[in-house]
Amino acid sequence: MVFLIVLQTVVLSRLKLFGVSADLPVAFAALLAYIYGPREGFWFGALAGFFADVISPEKFVFVVAVSLTCFILGMLKDRFFNEEEIVMFVFVFAGTFFSYLCGSWMLTGLYGKALSEAWALMFFVSLFNTLFTQYLKVLISKVVNTDDGRRIKI
Repeated sequence: MVFLIVLQTVVLSRLKLFGVSADLPVAFAALLAYIYGPREGFWFGALAGFFADVISPEKFVFVVAVSLTCFILGMLKDRFFNEEEIVMFVFVFAGTFFSYLCGSWMLTGLYGKALSEAWALMFFVSLFNTLFTQYLKVLISKVVNTDDGRRIKI
Protein backbone atom coordinates (compact mmCIF):
# COMPACT_ATOMS: atom_id res chain seq x y z
CA MET A 1 0.00 0.00 0.00
CA VAL A 2 2.85 2.38 0.81
CA PHE A 3 4.39 1.61 -2.59
CA LEU A 4 1.13 2.65 -4.28
CA ILE A 5 0.97 5.89 -2.32
CA VAL A 6 4.53 6.77 -3.27
CA LEU A 7 3.86 5.83 -6.91
CA GLN A 8 0.69 7.91 -6.94
CA THR A 9 2.29 10.91 -5.27
CA VAL A 10 5.53 10.98 -7.24
CA VAL A 11 4.60 9.69 -10.70
CA LEU A 12 0.87 9.47 -11.29
CA SER A 13 0.04 12.90 -9.87
CA ARG A 14 1.73 14.32 -12.96
CA LEU A 15 -0.22 12.05 -15.30
CA LYS A 16 -3.72 13.48 -15.67
CA LEU A 17 -6.77 12.42 -17.66
CA PHE A 18 -9.46 15.11 -17.98
CA GLY A 19 -7.81 17.03 -15.16
CA VAL A 20 -7.77 14.19 -12.61
CA SER A 21 -5.21 11.58 -11.64
CA ALA A 22 -5.64 8.04 -10.40
CA ASP A 23 -6.30 7.13 -6.78
CA LEU A 24 -4.52 3.78 -6.62
CA PRO A 25 -4.93 3.01 -2.90
CA VAL A 26 -8.72 3.20 -3.25
CA ALA A 27 -8.63 1.02 -6.38
CA PHE A 28 -6.33 -1.44 -4.59
CA ALA A 29 -8.68 -1.66 -1.60
CA ALA A 30 -11.70 -2.21 -3.88
CA LEU A 31 -9.81 -4.95 -5.72
CA LEU A 32 -8.85 -6.61 -2.44
CA ALA A 33 -12.50 -6.51 -1.39
CA TYR A 34 -13.32 -8.25 -4.67
CA ILE A 35 -10.66 -10.94 -4.21
CA TYR A 36 -10.70 -11.57 -0.45
CA GLY A 37 -14.14 -10.50 0.73
CA PRO A 38 -15.67 -7.95 3.09
CA ARG A 39 -13.42 -8.25 6.13
CA GLU A 40 -10.13 -7.73 4.31
CA GLY A 41 -11.78 -5.14 2.08
CA PHE A 42 -12.87 -3.19 5.13
CA TRP A 43 -9.40 -3.15 6.70
CA PHE A 44 -7.55 -2.31 3.51
CA GLY A 45 -10.20 0.32 2.77
CA ALA A 46 -9.62 1.82 6.20
CA LEU A 47 -5.88 1.87 5.53
CA ALA A 48 -6.33 3.49 2.11
CA GLY A 49 -8.78 6.00 3.59
CA PHE A 50 -6.38 6.78 6.43
CA PHE A 51 -3.60 7.58 3.98
CA ALA A 52 -6.01 9.77 1.98
CA ASP A 53 -7.05 11.57 5.16
CA VAL A 54 -3.43 12.22 6.13
CA ILE A 55 -3.00 14.53 3.14
CA SER A 56 -6.55 15.93 3.30
CA PRO A 57 -7.45 19.02 5.35
CA GLU A 58 -10.62 17.36 6.67
CA LYS A 59 -10.03 14.33 8.85
CA PHE A 60 -11.91 11.03 9.09
CA VAL A 61 -13.82 11.48 5.84
CA PHE A 62 -12.16 8.96 3.55
CA VAL A 63 -11.31 6.42 6.25
CA VAL A 64 -15.04 5.99 6.80
CA ALA A 65 -16.06 6.29 3.14
CA VAL A 66 -13.52 3.88 1.65
CA SER A 67 -13.73 1.26 4.40
CA LEU A 68 -17.53 1.08 4.30
CA THR A 69 -17.60 1.03 0.51
CA CYS A 70 -15.08 -1.81 0.36
CA PHE A 71 -16.96 -3.74 3.05
CA ILE A 72 -20.22 -3.44 1.10
CA LEU A 73 -18.47 -4.41 -2.15
CA GLY A 74 -17.01 -7.49 -0.49
CA MET A 75 -20.43 -8.51 0.79
CA LEU A 76 -22.00 -7.98 -2.63
CA LYS A 77 -19.31 -10.05 -4.30
CA ASP A 78 -19.72 -12.92 -1.85
CA ARG A 79 -23.48 -13.04 -2.26
CA PHE A 80 -24.24 -12.13 -5.86
CA PHE A 81 -21.22 -12.26 -8.18
CA ASN A 82 -18.84 -14.89 -9.47
CA GLU A 83 -15.18 -14.77 -10.46
CA GLU A 84 -15.28 -13.05 -13.84
CA GLU A 85 -12.81 -10.50 -15.17
CA ILE A 86 -15.44 -7.94 -16.16
CA VAL A 87 -16.89 -7.96 -12.65
CA MET A 88 -13.44 -7.10 -11.29
CA PHE A 89 -13.31 -3.96 -13.45
CA VAL A 90 -16.84 -3.00 -12.45
CA PHE A 91 -15.94 -3.42 -8.77
CA VAL A 92 -12.93 -1.11 -9.05
CA PHE A 93 -15.01 1.49 -10.88
CA ALA A 94 -17.89 1.21 -8.40
CA GLY A 95 -15.56 1.15 -5.39
CA THR A 96 -13.84 4.34 -6.45
CA PHE A 97 -17.07 6.06 -7.47
CA PHE A 98 -18.98 5.24 -4.30
CA SER A 99 -16.01 6.02 -2.05
CA TYR A 100 -15.81 9.47 -3.59
CA LEU A 101 -19.61 9.83 -3.50
CA CYS A 102 -19.76 8.94 0.20
CA GLY A 103 -16.81 11.25 0.87
CA SER A 104 -18.49 14.11 -0.96
CA TRP A 105 -21.73 13.58 0.98
CA MET A 106 -19.76 13.67 4.22
CA LEU A 107 -17.90 16.81 3.15
CA THR A 108 -21.15 18.49 2.17
CA GLY A 109 -23.09 17.41 5.25
CA LEU A 110 -20.46 17.64 7.96
CA TYR A 111 -18.19 20.41 6.75
CA GLY A 112 -20.57 22.44 4.56
CA LYS A 113 -18.33 22.29 1.49
CA ALA A 114 -19.96 23.02 -1.87
CA LEU A 115 -19.04 20.33 -4.38
CA SER A 116 -20.64 21.41 -7.63
CA GLU A 117 -18.27 19.62 -10.04
CA ALA A 118 -17.87 16.49 -7.97
CA TRP A 119 -19.78 14.20 -10.38
CA ALA A 120 -17.31 14.67 -13.21
CA LEU A 121 -14.40 14.23 -10.82
CA MET A 122 -15.86 11.02 -9.40
CA PHE A 123 -16.55 9.59 -12.84
CA PHE A 124 -13.13 10.33 -14.32
CA VAL A 125 -11.16 9.19 -11.26
CA SER A 126 -13.18 5.96 -11.30
CA LEU A 127 -12.52 5.52 -15.00
CA PHE A 128 -8.82 6.21 -14.54
CA ASN A 129 -8.61 3.69 -11.68
CA THR A 130 -10.31 1.08 -13.84
CA LEU A 131 -7.46 1.40 -16.35
CA PHE A 132 -5.02 0.25 -13.64
CA THR A 133 -7.08 -2.74 -12.49
CA GLN A 134 -5.15 -5.43 -14.34
CA TYR A 135 -1.81 -4.06 -13.12
CA LEU A 136 -3.04 -3.99 -9.53
CA LYS A 137 -4.23 -7.59 -9.85
CA VAL A 138 -0.76 -8.62 -11.05
CA LEU A 139 0.76 -6.73 -8.12
CA ILE A 140 -1.49 -8.62 -5.69
CA SER A 141 -0.57 -11.97 -7.24
CA LYS A 142 3.15 -11.13 -7.01
CA VAL A 143 2.84 -10.22 -3.34
CA VAL A 144 0.75 -13.25 -2.44
CA ASN A 145 2.87 -15.88 -4.24
CA THR A 146 6.49 -16.06 -3.21
CA ASP A 147 9.20 -17.62 -5.37
CA ASP A 148 9.36 -20.92 -3.49
CA GLY A 149 5.63 -21.58 -3.87
CA ARG A 150 4.56 -20.59 -0.37
CA ARG A 151 1.54 -18.36 -0.04
CA ILE A 152 1.85 -15.39 2.26
CA LYS A 153 -0.97 -13.31 3.62
CA ILE A 154 -1.02 -9.64 2.72
